[in-house]
Amino acid sequence: MDRIASPATRVITKCGKGSFSHGLALVGQWTGVHESRLYRWTYDRARGGTGGLIPTQHQQTILTRAQLAGIPLAPEDFFFTPAELAPPPFAAIAGGAR
Repeated sequence: MDRIASPATRVITKCGKGSFSHGLALVGQWTGVHESRLYRWTYDRARGGTGGLIPTQHQQTILTRAQLAGIPLAPEDFFFTPAELAPPPFAAIAGGAR
């Protein structure tokens, strides 16, 4: 799996009520964006993705459509959490070596 843990992955999965693939279909319908482009939202920038962020021009549409569908999506779901932004522990960077 090449997807990164990110706001895009979280939002798409929430829209699919726990299913990433179902979420892709719904978000694609709502935004008019092809599923192959939606996958790019979940890739890091080095792989040609958006770094895990949903482009701003689609955020309001997704939020509104999710709320109309009874999906508990909130504006904060579109952003990285402090834990996701925190650097990894030194041991993880150094490969656990001391």
